[in-house]
Amino acid sequence: MNEINAHLAKEIMADRAREAEEQHSRARMIRAASSAHASYAKPVRRQGWKGAFKSGSSWPQNRKLTSSWVCLSIGAAAGTLAFLHSASDYVADNSPRWFVLTGVAVAVIARLSARTTGQRYAGLLIATVLLLPSACTLLLLHVLRAVGAIPFPVDLISASASIGAAIMLLSLWILPNPLRPPRDLRVSVPRWVPVVGITASLVYPTLKALWAFGTDVAAPPGTVGVVDATFTATVAVSLAAVPALPIAMRWWDRPAPRWMRSAALIGGLVLLSLGVSGLWGVARSPAGDPATGLLVYGGWLVWGTAILATAGRLSPTPSTRRA
Repeated sequence: MNEINAHLAKEIMADRAREAEEQHSRARMIRAASSAHASYAKPVRRQGWKGAFKSGSSWPQNRKLTSSWVCLSIGAAAGTLAFLHSASDYVADNSPRWFVLTGVAVAVIARLSARTTGQRYAGLLIATVLLLPSACTLLLLHVLRAVGAIPFPVDLISASASIGAAIMLLSLWILPNPLRPPRDLRVSVPRWVPVVGITASLVYPTLKALWAFGTDVAAPPGTVGVVDATFTATVAVSLAAVPALPIAMRWWDRPAPRWMRSAALIGGLVLLSLGVSGLWGVARSPAGDPATGLLVYGGWLVWGTAILATAGRLSPTPSTRRA
């Protein structure tokens, strides 16, 4: 009987020893986990405190993100310069002085506060429309004046502001930033949008053809019966654009060549810039025939918008849903 009691006592003692060892093991694991969590949370908090870069991003990516902020600063300086400078008439007729600074403000607000993809792209497009007249239309006029193609002096301060606006606009579309659309983005666009773009592209050359052949339909002074380089250029551009949009529709539901989206974006942005600048000029000087200006520049605006929408539809990746 004593031997049985001694054996039971040994088993009880062994069970208690195993329980004590398990408790010590669990305590050591909890302390180790707490220590690891504290050492991990500290650099994470430090990185979140900095706030400029994403966690785990590489040095080249951080450098590009820094470059995008530098370009925003250049755009802000250009906008301030354009706002404070008393520009020449040809500058004021194509872009209001507050456009660039407002575009910078829209881009910064969208970059810091936009939460959804739609909000980010809306900010990008609004900032683009505001920057385009200075970054595209005026920059082209500055270059033409600088090389002597337009025999008038160039406004150097406004030219500097246009260069800054162009740098910022390119950074929004090229450098990594929250507003830049992904390369595989495909926007749901109905097929009638390119048809509207083709119709809009024919408005100006049709009017130019009527004026050239002597028909006075809303013709500005000195344009009836005139066949000049402007007439030839506008007709040639439209004749090239009319087949371009139907050709693009070939890739409506299939992967498109990568260069096609870039070409469509550039062409659409240029036309959008000319349309916005022209409509601003009509609003600034409505004493002539505003209906003609609305037809011409409004047609360019619709044409450019249709091309941009078509560019959004084209994608190098296969479509998952037919329009």
